[in-house]
Amino acid sequence: MVLLVAIFILLMAGRAAWAQGVEATPVLQMQAGATTTQYNVIVSSPTPGAVIHYTTNGIDPTVTDPTIPSGSGGAVVNNSVVKVKAWDGNTPAVLSPSAVATAVYSPRGRVAAGEFHTIVMRFDGRVMAAGRNGSGQLGDGTTTDRYAQGPVLKSSAPNDVFQDAVSIAGGNSAGSIYGHTLAAKSDGTVWAWGANTYGELGNGTTTNSSYPVQILKAAGQPLTGVIAVSAGYYSSYALLSDGTVWAWGYNGYGNLGDGTTTNRSYAVQMMLN
Repeated sequence: MVLLVAIFILLMAGRAAWAQGVEATPVLQMQAGATTTQYNVIVSSPTPGAVIHYTTNGIDPTVTDPTIPSGSGGAVVNNSVVKVKAWDGNTPAVLSPSAVATAVYSPRGRVAAGEFHTIVMRFDGRVMAAGRNGSGQLGDGTTTDRYAQGPVLKSSAPNDVFQDAVSIAGGNSAGSIYGHTLAAKSDGTVWAWGANTYGELGNGTTTNSSYPVQILKAAGQPLTGVIAVSAGYYSSYALLSDGTVWAWGYNGYGNLGDGTTTNRSYAVQMMLN
């Protein structure tokens, strides 16, 4: 009889725990997007005693990731994918872990350099460039070197400036006339201009461009969700908000990380083990 009573109590306790449901999803109190200053992000949980774990690399949090007290936070000064998840602080736990809350933050204002050119991302999201321009890496529609920073243009139309950038990068090459430039925009797209010897502009061709062209995964399929870019030797790289990395261009030493040494004129996903 005592055993039956004990079993009944355990069953009722399990049912009560199940009825409680899951932890409330934590709240990120700074809206995601792009800003001209650093973000001060506050994280809070509607559930008292919840233990909040977080990541800033686009990976869903686990119990081994750092914790942050509800109602506190910190400054985000680099492009970041902030993810937070709450666990029950009771022992034993009564509630199941919460859903993951995600926000992408893109503080603006950057400077980058290629081999013979420099790029500036202004706080208003416009991109400027100066230096060697033999392959159109300054993005002004010409191949004329420029000794002062000038705007990158989307086309030959008057005042059609490239803007809304959140990340920039400059690539290098074997010759002084070559080089390319990358920029990710606040809408998650990524664009490139300049030399395209090995497909480093990622538009499916090997034709240089002195205006920005959009990076594609395949014909008619833009690469989206990009939050940061980097560039190397005739090659280009993009970090997406889902934590994946994509690459295109020269791959003679496997630097695109796709398991081959084949040059790519479209973006391919890097293998991350």
